[in-house]
Amino acid sequence: DKKVAELTTDNARLKSDAEAVNAGVEAGAGVRDEAQQGKEPTGTEADNTRMREELGATEEVLAEVSAASDRERKAAADATRIAAMEAELMRRDLTKRLNAATEALRHGEEAAAAAELATRQIEMEAANAQAAAMAAAATVATATAAATEEHERRGAQVAAMQTMLDAAETRTALASTAAATVATQHQEELDAKILEMQRQRQRAVDDAEARTAAATEASMVAATTATRHEEELEAKLIKMQSALDAADTRVAAMVTAAAETTAAGTAAAGLGPGGLA
Repeated sequence: DKKVAELTTDNARLKSDAEAVNAGVEAGAGVRDEAQQGKEPTGTEADNTRMREELGATEEVLAEVSAASDRERKAAADATRIAAMEAELMRRDLTKRLNAATEALRHGEEAAAAAELATRQIEMEAANAQAAAMAAAATVATATAAATEEHERRGAQVAAMQTMLDAAETRTALASTAAATVATQHQEELDAKILEMQRQRQRAVDDAEARTAAATEASMVAATTATRHEEELEAKLIKMQSALDAADTRVAAMVTAAAETTAAGTAAAGLGPGGLA
């Protein structure tokens, strides 16, 4: 948004400069017309036409820059919406599973349901951590100018995710011990459940690391794209400034020529130094 605001300001300034140049061209042409008694000098209209074409090309370049900025903002908004939808679907699915496990615990399958409930809680925590990573990755697209800072913050989020997973692993161990104490006859089933929980936890950790790596790569790509885009903008602005400088030079030359023509006409009419003699 900051870059767009700067480009909008530059656009307004360039348009103002262009209007001033155009006014100067018309004023210079008027002076020359008066100096030559209404006869427009050869080449003035061609110069005006060429300058208007250059100014039109400048406005087209600025329009392309504005359109590119709009496309980047729309892509970032789309990525954010998709990440939010995926997180909501995952949350709903895990909530449904958690409710089912709670219902099973209510109907007397205390040991198995307790282990299942602990598993779903771990999955829910891992899903929340994954959703946070996905949201961070989507935010990268809207903060290309601060890609390095975003990368450092994402590293802190990964560390927080690891802390959450460690805490979940501790709770899993406690739940397994309690389940073994309450129902020894279901030891084999509980062992299988615990093994499955560990596998699910590892899958959640692997998935979170993969998403974090993808987010980091997206951040680097975004930073590279932003740098290239800024270089292209600087090149275009330099080209536009050169065109405006050339226009200023032509206007100055025309005004000087008009002044010289006026002086020559005055001298020819006998109004110059020594004319009355």
